[in-house]
Amino acid sequence: MIQSKKRVQASGMIILLLVLTNVIAIREGYTDNEKCYWALVLTLPLLLIAILNISRKRHDKKQNVALDMQADPKASDSEWVAHSGKGSIC
Repeated sequence: MIQSKKRVQASGMIILLLVLTNVIAIREGYTDNEKCYWALVLTLPLLLIAILNISRKRHDKKQNVALDMQADPKASDSEWVAHSGKGSIC
């Protein structure tokens, strides 16, 4: 059996757990106990925050790749830091 040894992001696992929790809360609320819907008040905003977090990380990675492509290979390290925005206060 061939296994892939890919690293799994923690935020991806959190999203998976929140989706499963939402599915269970909706199923239980629909079939047995309507009080289970209150769990969605907590889990849905957490799910949205986790999705926004992972999308921002992907956007930042794409932006860093674009900055790396624009880097001048003849520039010194101090010039590169000034151009890339790394080390800035904001």
